[in-house]
Amino acid sequence: TVIEYYTYNGTDQLLSCNGGGVDFLSVLLGFVLGIIFTLGAIGSGVAIAWFVNYKITRRLREDNPPSDYEAGLVRMHHFPSEAVKQAPGVLSAEYSLSVNEDMSADQFQDKWESIADYRDEEFSIKSTEEFQSLLSKQMIFCLASGEVENEMKYYLYAKDSTEKKLFLIEVVIDTITNEGKMTLKSSSNSEREITDFVAYFFKAIDSITTGHV
Repeated sequence: TVIEYYTYNGTDQLLSCNGGGVDFLSVLLGFVLGIIFTLGAIGSGVAIAWFVNYKITRRLREDNPPSDYEAGLVRMHHFPSEAVKQAPGVLSAEYSLSVNEDMSADQFQDKWESIADYRDEEFSIKSTEEFQSLLSKQMIFCLASGEVENEMKYYLYAKDSTEKKLFLIEVVIDTITNEGKMTLKSSSNSEREITDFVAYFFKAIDSITTGHV
């Protein structure tokens, strides 16, 4: 059958192949409604998926809430300028310390002797009572400590999260004057990372220090 036009009420109509009339407005309306229903279905699906994901995530957080360290690492990517304040062990947006406390005295000694370069920092302190605990909360672990001839000595270490970079620290504090010196040796860290660590170290004990040179 040849497709033809005919006029009905002053409007051109299209004849279908079987001779029936096709109304363009009806076709257009059907097409638009189809798009609207399709978009509505997609939107509803996305909304339902988001809601289910939200409920599951919330339930997981309630059952297994993240540690301060984990929460801080996540927040670090959104608010890098606040990273150090948010979580123990976070030096910057690019650098965090390992939570593993697993260095032996022999490993410390071997590493210490193999590193020639060092950095000295002088400071004064109110008391040594909280010194070790404040640092351990910030992932700077004490391997050994003790008092010898009016000097309190601490041997501490910290590793980055990949455990490929290392900080070794000797702290000597005069128990009479409360003046102290921190000697830092570093393995595989850049000068910027060393500077950030020194700032992080003294921020960790800020509540008990009275000066830092």
